[in-house]
Amino acid sequence: MNFLIKVTNSSYHIVTDQLIITGEFTSLVQIMVNLIINSIESYDQSTLGKIIITAGIKEYEEKNYIVISVQDFGCGINESVKNKLLNQIFTTKGHKGNGIGIYLSNLVLKDKFNGFLTLSQK
Repeated sequence: MNFLIKVTNSSYHIVTDQLIITGEFTSLVQIMVNLIINSIESYDQSTLGKIIITAGIKEYEEKNYIVISVQDFGCGINESVKNKLLNQIFTTKGHKGNGIGIYLSNLVLKDKFNGFLTLSQK
């Protein structure tokens, strides 16, 4: 992944609290790599790709949760595509896809970590 970051002229910044995450580490790494590669690929080759990764604890409905965010400033996701990403196996990459995808990432988060993915755009 470092090679991909270098050849695409991207940069990343990680902001985190000290956290202890229990679960299947390799699954979490695979999900994070997938999200970061998607972020890198959201930039065209003429722009510097900036990615911000944050991790911290947030309260939701009177419970504390670990929230990990991968934020990019790329081209965004078409609404018709965005609605499919968490609900079905779907790709915009055809045979060029190289990750487990957003849908499967979300399933793994639910199964292995009792978590979930959300997508947002500004």
